[in-house]
Amino acid sequence: MTARDIEMLRWIGRLRFAEASQVALRFAMDERNAYRRLRGLVARELIVHQRVFHAIPGVYRSTHSGLVAAGLQLPRPRLDIRTYVHDRAAASVTIELEQEFGPTAIRTERELRSHDAGESDRPRYAVRRGYERGRRGLHFPDLAIELDGQRPLAVEIELTAKGARRLDSIVRAYVGGRHLDSVRYYAAPAALAGVARAVERAGAKDLFDIRALEERWTLLAHN
Repeated sequence: MTARDIEMLRWIGRLRFAEASQVALRFAMDERNAYRRLRGLVARELIVHQRVFHAIPGVYRSTHSGLVAAGLQLPRPRLDIRTYVHDRAAASVTIELEQEFGPTAIRTERELRSHDAGESDRPRYAVRRGYERGRRGLHFPDLAIELDGQRPLAVEIELTAKGARRLDSIVRAYVGGRHLDSVRYYAAPAALAGVARAVERAGAKDLFDIRALEERWTLLAHN
């Protein structure tokens, strides 16, 4: 186990999963080298490899032993078919944000939920939808950017078109989230117009930075 192996293990553990190509990109290494290192971590039972879809690369996710070895106090990640494409996009967006803001500034959704687990009344990252109290009333960003001396910047990833009512409730929650600095919304083509309309209805254009989600960040890149 090298320092680079531990660093890779920690990065994967903070996400729900990552592909070998994403690991290679994140750590600026040849894919063959990434596969070799990942196979070593699988052999040590620190991560598991799982192929989910035909003709789509398999993914790597942490085991309990891997999380302990990486020094992460997070639950073991679960692979959910319903959020597979979204979780893959989140890993790619994480890489881009790390390049823009630096690796130490990025917080993943797993870290956000872990941090706010006992802070449902005064969360640092989550915002409250509606009037329901407790954790059930909280909405968590997909990522957050934390810079010294500044309030967190929330990051949302939207791949599919949501109903106007649901989008409105999320946007209003962010408008009421005074503990956040702003929101960056990455939206796929199917969701872009709906997000823009929800922000316009809330009169919150100054709070939201809406950006088109690049196709290479989704499974479309493999089709």
